[in-house]
Amino acid sequence: RQNHTAIEPLRKLLANSHLPQSRLHALRSLSGLNELADANIARALSDSHLSIREHAMQLAESRLDQSPQLLASVIALANHSNERLRVQAAFSLGESLAPSAATALATLARESADNQQLRTAVLSSVGQQPLPLFQLLLDDAGNSDLLKQLAAIIGSRGIAF
Repeated sequence: RQNHTAIEPLRKLLANSHLPQSRLHALRSLSGLNELADANIARALSDSHLSIREHAMQLAESRLDQSPQLLASVIALANHSNERLRVQAAFSLGESLAPSAATALATLARESADNQQLRTAVLSSVGQQPLPLFQLLLDDAGNSDLLKQLAAIIGSRGIAF
């Protein structure tokens, strides 16, 4: 186990395989071997297959604040037409403390009025920092329900304005 001779073949498989399942297995195997580079994740974030991008966002979460490129890619996916990618982007952006992540979450929140799954993803992503999102949405009259939910989170944590 932890066979490091597999690393380069896995990277080649991730880069060159025509089968999305093979690319996904390579991506997750590199992660399991602790050999997943930012470049591997960046490639996967722009993969032609949506599921690869979804998994790549999950793997990028712990690196978002150290890699502006990965953060920008996840923010871009928050604007994708596919709902599953937008929901995963909301979950993933919650792992970043960057102001641009909060701004992207606010954009998603504005879209979430009629989409419970997206709203749940946004609310679960406020983490320890619900105040920046609340402040970004404060002037949006159309998000009063979301603002009430955010206010409840802020109040329950005793966060001062």
